[in-house]
Amino acid sequence: MTEVVLEQKAEVKAFSAFGKRNANEERIQKDEEELKQLLNAEPSEEKKAESADSEDDSNLNAEERTFKKRYGDLRRHSQQKESGLQKQIDDLREQLEKSTSNQIQLPKSEDELSAWAAQYPDVAKIVETIAIKKAKEQTSEFEKRFKSLDEREQNTAREKAELELTKLHPDFEKIRDSDEFHE
Repeated sequence: MTEVVLEQKAEVKAFSAFGKRNANEERIQKDEEELKQLLNAEPSEEKKAESADSEDDSNLNAEERTFKKRYGDLRRHSQQKESGLQKQIDDLREQLEKSTSNQIQLPKSEDELSAWAAQYPDVAKIVETIAIKKAKEQTSEFEKRFKSLDEREQNTAREKAELELTKLHPDFEKIRDSDEFHE
């Protein structure tokens, strides 16, 4: 009886999934080599590789064929996305280079200023608004200073007049305080 059990164990090992694992590993290695070749290959060689793949499909089972098709579709899709994104990056780089090369040249004379304002009206309006704001700030500061100077000047003139008046009329202080003078 022990011999029969040993024979059954040997049969079980022959039908185990271990053999499939080796087949899967071989298939994975083959697919990785194919991927390396495709990544290094040019687009025209890709079509040749697809026709060669279709010849190899005849000896593959259904699961392996669907896996291979899905893998190829995913690879093709990722390459299309990559090329699309690379095109976008190139377009943005080109646009950036154009915008940096066409930087605004600031005017130096009256004629250049009017031409510049005509060429960049939005920027000219912004600059003008900022200039007006700064000018108003400075003007208000000057007005405060002039007002204080005017008050000082009036006080000085009044004091001079009072001094002259006291020289001419030493009793001016008494007269100024009296009600009779004001009436």
